Amino acid sequence: MKRKTIAKLITLILAVVVAATVLTGCIVNYNEDEDLSQVILEVNPVEIKYIVPMKGDYLDLDGNKVKNPNNEPGFETDAEGNVQAVLYDHAGNPIGKPMLENGAIKYEQGSDAVSGEYAVLYAVENGAVTGATEYRYTGVINVGGTKLAQWVNVSDHSEEKGKTVYGKLSGVTYGSDAPATLDGLPEIKLDEDADGNFSWEYRAPIFEKATFTSEKESFYKVTLINYFNNYAADIIKDRGYDVDEAFEYFIRNFYSGSLSRAEQDAATLAGNVVFGVTEQNRVRRAVYDSIDKRLAIIYQDIADDFGQTVPSVGESTDDKTTYPVPGDEEKDEAYEKEYKVWSVTDEPERCVGTSLSGNFNSMQREGVRRFVDYIERSVKDNYAMSEEERAHYNDEIAEMYKKCATVSGVDELYTKFSEYDVVHMLYGNNTEYTIKQDGFKAYLGRSRNITSDVASVYAEELAKQVRAASENIENYYTAATGDDTVLYFADNEYFWVKHILIPFSDDQKSALEKYKAKNSDAATEAYREQLGKQVRVYKHKNGEDDTSRAYTIDEAWADISGAMLAVSSNAYAAARKFDELIYTYNTDPGIFDNEMGYAVTATPESEGGKEESYMIEFAKESRALYNAYRRNQSLLEYKQDSAVYGVSKYDEILTSEVEIGSISAPVLTDYGWHIIYLNYVPVAGTQRALNEYLTAGRYSTVAESIGDDISSRIDAAYVSWQSSVASKYSKIDGVIVSYKDRFAKRLEDYAKAYYNNDTEEEEEES
Repeated sequence: MKRKTIAKLITLILAVVVAATVLTGCIVNYNEDEDLSQVILEVNPVEIKYIVPMKGDYLDLDGNKVKNPNNEPGFETDAEGNVQAVLYDHAGNPIGKPMLENGAIKYEQGSDAVSGEYAVLYAVENGAVTGATEYRYTGVINVGGTKLAQWVNVSDHSEEKGKTVYGKLSGVTYGSDAPATLDGLPEIKLDEDADGNFSWEYRAPIFEKATFTSEKESFYKVTLINYFNNYAADIIKDRGYDVDEAFEYFIRNFYSGSLSRAEQDAATLAGNVVFGVTEQNRVRRAVYDSIDKRLAIIYQDIADDFGQTVPSVGESTDDKTTYPVPGDEEKDEAYEKEYKVWSVTDEPERCVGTSLSGNFNSMQREGVRRFVDYIERSVKDNYAMSEEERAHYNDEIAEMYKKCATVSGVDELYTKFSEYDVVHMLYGNNTEYTIKQDGFKAYLGRSRNITSDVASVYAEELAKQVRAASENIENYYTAATGDDTVLYFADNEYFWVKHILIPFSDDQKSALEKYKAKNSDAATEAYREQLGKQVRVYKHKNGEDDTSRAYTIDEAWADISGAMLAVSSNAYAAARKFDELIYTYNTDPGIFDNEMGYAVTATPESEGGKEESYMIEFAKESRALYNAYRRNQSLLEYKQDSAVYGVSKYDEILTSEVEIGSISAPVLTDYGWHIIYLNYVPVAGTQRALNEYLTAGRYSTVAESIGDDISSRIDAAYVSWQSSVASKYSKIDGVIVSYKDRFAKRLEDYAKAYYNNDTEEEEEES
């Protein structure tokens, strides 16, 4: 049963209940608030141990301390208001805070041979650890006849001397003119005859540990109803679940997500997840971007009420469009660290009451008041919260209303919105969770040795693909048609194309299907050609069909072929132009942002090739391009020489020799018209180099693509980790408590709806 049927079912159930109440008075006493607010799942607090990280002043690139001038929430600061941040070592791991005993660092005996060449030296003042400095061992130097360890400060590159121990000697005698050594650094144990061989005489500090206790989280009936309405149809029909299994599936998703967030919060406190100035600035910006979008709607409502026009303060667009739109110009995606705590007051032009127009200031202030009304309604209409949370949010809303009593209060309220928990709940929680999740994935990748070294992964993957193809050529064919980056081309059997799909309308598709069911193949082909001439073509504008003008297929072909022939001598220009035309004309969602396109077999299935995976007309026309390319012919010349291809009027202008970047004539399938572009033709036995571009369009290199593959591996590891977290806590009594009995009646109704109405719905659809 489809989701709309579920929605109808819920409406029907509620309608029956309400009707019974009206007709019988006391027979049914239905309270929607109490029903939808019933707790279905409780995830009780869990305790997670973590090593407390060292923190120090957060410094900008010039070494200056960073302050929090507007006291933005979420930042840890010292007594002078300087932002504090976790200290990390050279490898990006948080430096633990050592435990003190009688004012001194507490150690345990470490291994005689500690791997690595780095050591952290802690400073203690007045019984407190005040800092941590990382040093790198660089070798041994001879000073006045004494051999000393040379250490370099990782931060400022200053040099220090450390003690050494030789062979079986328990110590070393220093010359009178030997420089002082820095206490606290590990002693370097050297072979008597070889300075290059060393191990560390090392004492390991004992780190402070803390316990993070998560908050209790409840999930409510209304949330589970929404999940059933939106997702149950898919998992019941596609995965074969029954409604009880769907219930357990959703419940597991709920507590898995809750416990994963708890683990990620603990990892953030431990410093394993970076959540500093940059990340918190992103959250606050997201909050105010959402607030401003809502205010823009409110301003328009106010303007409509009074017959006014809202002054232009920037153009906004809806992110959701029918077709994708081209992205912005490629930017450097390197991590850009911020060294200033962001406040909305840093952008005074967006703050309320700062306009030169008094009327607009008045509109903004009224908008803020109505926005508070909107927040109040959002809390009132939200059944998925506890009474304690609701009371807290209502207290905050009451405080907002007090500020709204004066002009200055309204102006100040806008700048303080980010301090309210209710605003963060509405607009900041999702962004914060996403940032922490991404940070945890990076940490998880490191901890599970999913290397981010692209060169190593490249070498490993290339060797793997060569070995797999040599063992069985089918392994190569599977790789060629898969999602991973192909690094080794074992033979010439596959090549890659893109296309523009200009489709039949829904009515035309339906008419073609009905005609095909009752007529011969030849008659159907003639009928399809007739429909093809009637196809209406719409260009896309901002991701939507521009229906202000319809084009014929001839007009669209003239535009596309003219643009492509103009750049036919330049493969790079042709690639970029065709992608531009994809965003203008194409309707196949699988080809947008698909750099390689579709892999097509060079040998037809009828001649012993792989089973066709595309419409035969599409595959045949793709092979015409491929074969013309191989024979150094034009597409027109190849078709004229071939006994299996006919020449259409569209082929007549395709007289240039086919190259990478050439296009086919429009070819018709049951989907509509396709204009095919030859994207990539490999040479058997070749390997892609690490810095080689994937295609002539030069969008991304093999290295960048492998980086995406690494991200996919990390995503898979994260899913596995979530499952393990869910399993771990599900075995602890009292952590996860579900109340299936409170949902039993609805499960019965869902089961009836799914299993009894399928036949009726199929009949209605047919």
